Order: sequence, then C-alpha cells, then structure tokens
Amino acid sequence: MVRGAGRGKKLGFPTANIDVCEDFITPKDGVYLGTVEINGNENKLFPAIINIGDKPTFKESKKWIEAFIINFKDDMYKRKIRINFLERLRNEITFKSKDKLISQMKMDLEYAKKYFKMKSC
Repeated sequence: MVRGAGRGKKLGFPTANIDVCEDFITPKDGVYLGTVEINGNENKLFPAIINIGDKPTFKESKKWIEAFIINFKDDMYKRKIRINFLERLRNEITFKSKDKLISQMKMDLEYAKKYFKMKSC
C-alpha cells in the first residue's frame, strides 16, 4: 500500500492505495465491490468499494487501485493488503465537480451495504 494524495480522506472516503505496475494485468477500469484482507487481520475479510483507474475527475494520468474499506477506522499505512474483486458496479466516470463525485460515492456505498448484508445471510 502506498500513500496517495489524501483526497479520499478529504472527501469523506479514505482509501488504501495501490500503485499499479503497468506490467501486471488488472481488471478493467471502473468501480467494484470486493473484500480486503489486511496484514495483521488474517482470516478476516473487510467489505470494500474498489476503484481502478486514473482519477479522471482530478485529471490524473497514472493508474491506481483504491479501496474504501467500509466502516474501517484503523491506520492502514505500511500494512500489506490483499484485494478480492467480487462484482463490477460501473465504469469510471469523469464528474463535473467533487460534489457530484461524493454524491455518486454515497450511492455506491448504499448499494454496497445492501450487497454485503445480503451476502452475509
């Protein structure tokens, strides 16, 4: 895991960031539901919303994988994580403002909460 720009935290959605090596194959850019295993918490999978892409709303050009771990409050830095992809939600979108991005992220979070609640039954 690497330190990002801290933008997710400022938007209310702190993320664990993975620098993507272009030599590796990654899933198609977009937003996914998945789980994250955190070093030190083996055998526990945390539900997450995962974004793969280059953050077009903020005009970045480097590809990243970011995981917002739902209801996770601990410090993530300098910890190894493993991401498991479960379902693709949508393509990565360029939003006209950060407020529109936050609104979409809130909708994604509501969908994720329902998804993981149903999956735990």
